[in-house]
Amino acid sequence: MFSLHFEWTDPLRTSLHRHQGWELVLVRDCRLLSVCDGRQGSTKPGGFLELPAGSAHAIWSEGPYSFDVKGNGLGLWMSCVPR
Repeated sequence: MFSLHFEWTDPLRTSLHRHQGWELVLVRDCRLLSVCDGRQGSTKPGGFLELPAGSAHAIWSEGPYSFDVKGNGLGLWMSCVPR
């Protein structure tokens, strides 16, 4: 199990990537944009983004956000809030 915190001070985007574990992003008070296996999406406040294991995906923000991440060998949970 691991835990980390990171902050995006400006609008940023992750690179398109994939990994063996799934990813679940809880979007609390912000809007998060994404692409997953070629499909673009937008997750509104109070929603969540599910990224299946092995999917090619990226997420990006329209502003400065902070993320709290909890993970294990099988996947990770992220919580996104505005800075």
